[in-house]
Amino acid sequence: MKLLKLNLLILSLAVLASCSKTMSVDTPVSKTLTPSVLVTTSNYKIYCLNPETGAKKWELPVVDKLVSSPVINQVNNTAIIADGIWLKLVDMITGKETKKIVLKQFYSAPYLSGDRIYFGNGDSVYCYSTDLNRIWARHLPNFEYRSSPIINKGCLYVPCIRSASYYLHCLNVNDGSTTIYGPATNFTNPYVTVNVASSGTIGSPYVLDDRIYLNVANKVVCLRDSLKNIQPTVINNPEHWKYVSPTNSFRSSPLVYGNMCVVGGMDKSIHCVDIVSGNANARWKYPTTEGFWASAAVDKNNENVIIGGMDNGLYAINFVTGTLRWKFPTGNIVNTTPVVYENKIYFNSADKFTYCLDAVDGDVIWKYNNNNQGEAGIVIQTASGACIYPTELGNSAN
Repeated sequence: MKLLKLNLLILSLAVLASCSKTMSVDTPVSKTLTPSVLVTTSNYKIYCLNPETGAKKWELPVVDKLVSSPVINQVNNTAIIADGIWLKLVDMITGKETKKIVLKQFYSAPYLSGDRIYFGNGDSVYCYSTDLNRIWARHLPNFEYRSSPIINKGCLYVPCIRSASYYLHCLNVNDGSTTIYGPATNFTNPYVTVNVASSGTIGSPYVLDDRIYLNVANKVVCLRDSLKNIQPTVINNPEHWKYVSPTNSFRSSPLVYGNMCVVGGMDKSIHCVDIVSGNANARWKYPTTEGFWASAAVDKNNENVIIGGMDNGLYAINFVTGTLRWKFPTGNIVNTTPVVYENKIYFNSADKFTYCLDAVDGDVIWKYNNNNQGEAGIVIQTASGACIYPTELGNSAN
């Protein structure tokens, strides 16, 4: 009996030893970055889609309606998302939230530059690292920030509102400080506060070749930037030119590309303004049936500007001649800026679909039902991590 027990014990040990040799090693599953379309919606969700097929890769519930586009830090492949009063980090591969901070209600997207993001929030302007650690904050009482900023030569240009008047602030990107060398109504060097209008709406600015372009009220304004001057110099008249539409209101931000400035108007027209001659000569104007909230994007390969309208259509207009190439009908207004990538056009419509069109002829490649309207432009991340943003602003990689 003892011998039988001993043999059973030896057999059991042998079996255990044999099994231990064949057990798999518990190692993490490798992560692979694949191209993605990031879609923010009003149904309290954000979607990540395959740009080739429109298939959903993941979705993430959020706490508020998403009204601004995300930005993506390609160093660690995280999306930075403004969700109501929260600013969040989301892993682009897994769709998992990794960090969040609370501020005030967001109305516009952050601006990404290197390893920092800049944004206006409430009555303050902030600079954070891309892992959401505060670097500086500039509190400016009685001002309200609802449009995205942009950077040029060490200056952070931020549109803002105070008592129904519209201003453009310029802050030092390093510490948020403001230096004004003259009255607040003058455009000054190197940091600026300029009163640009007393009524209407103001969009995000665009900076090119020491000129600042922005829409406000019933005009598109080109402002002089005196940053080339070594010594601080006050320029009494900041306007280089202005393009005025007396019966119009410009609510979409200007697209500046080549020698043109394109903006959609509430006068039911797409306007293209010449910027070379130093004045606001209109190169062309394309009439439609409704106004425009969305900003335009440029399709360089096909020489088109792409813009969505309140007549439920997405337009492709030849940017040289101002003639219509094609128009794609949707089931509701298109009030977000499209993205052009690899001869395809991606955009949201208030008909609750995200669309992917062929850029040449406007034919549908796929559409995805996201169960609610998208109020912000989508963002594309390529397999290399590069990001494609809706417009030709400094964030754009297109």
